Amino acid sequence: MQYWGSWIDGGTAESALARFRTLPEVPMEVWITGNDHSNFRNADPFFPEVIEPKPTLAEQLDLQSRFVRERLAGKKASRQIHYYVLGAGEFRTTSTWPVADAKPWTLHLAADRTLAEQAGAAGRVIHDVDLTVGTGARTRWSTQIGTPPAYDDRREIDRRLLTFDSNPLDQAMEIVGTPVVTLVLSTQSDDPAVFAYLEDVAPDGRVTYVTEGMFRAIHSRPANRSSLPYDQGPAAHSFRRADAELVHPGVAMTLEFPLMPVAALIRPGHRLRLAIAGADKDWFTVYSSGGPERFDVRLGEGGSQVTLPARPWR
Repeated sequence: MQYWGSWIDGGTAESALARFRTLPEVPMEVWITGNDHSNFRNADPFFPEVIEPKPTLAEQLDLQSRFVRERLAGKKASRQIHYYVLGAGEFRTTSTWPVADAKPWTLHLAADRTLAEQAGAAGRVIHDVDLTVGTGARTRWSTQIGTPPAYDDRREIDRRLLTFDSNPLDQAMEIVGTPVVTLVLSTQSDDPAVFAYLEDVAPDGRVTYVTEGMFRAIHSRPANRSSLPYDQGPAAHSFRRADAELVHPGVAMTLEFPLMPVAALIRPGHRLRLAIAGADKDWFTVYSSGGPERFDVRLGEGGSQVTLPARPWR
């Protein structure tokens, strides 16, 4: 099999990677780009001025026709993933997923709105959720229906979200895999949704979209992995009606959920940002039972964190 997806095209990258994880005996070649859904246009948020796709259209045709020719000739396909690195403009190849030398890098949400490598004192931050925020008309979701993604500088929209920033990186890092967010919080409503955005903050203040994840709190119960129809990866949930959990306003709960997988280069001097919202009105149903929403997020030891699969950039 040969599968194509993109880090910036809905959930197509995760779909291809789920097949790769679930079917370990199937010869499979996976291509994950930074293009739009059509593969006609580059969509890397770090290079908004670059239009030509990678691979080019001619290279895509060659890769696909070569694959067919080799299979018809009886040559067995090897299990490989060729993936584009956002912010680097280049492809890398791996025969395993998750990538073998990517290590979990856990950053704790702190009271001073930072992401810290060590959990600080217990605390909390209260955020009145803006249910009118959205990601705009040109996103990873719009490309599914024909409009290519075009993520602008997010610093203004982030003023309406709950954000936490890391220290500037002292060396280049590759985030490669599936980030996982763990939020310990209580809410004002009994049916909240959470949206989390991983972003790059440049020294000049520009905020670049990297990836996102979204989660409706009633699905908080961890899945019995043996009962799932395929390998969901980290922080799996069944999303079955029978497994739904009631949410009690004002009572703390733990939400652990994955962001969309990604490969991105974070350069020295740049910060990582986790931005938390309660809605994306442009693409998703607004929950919160139709009323206002407030997040009371617990911090420090045993509190909220984000875990990133990371390795030094070489």
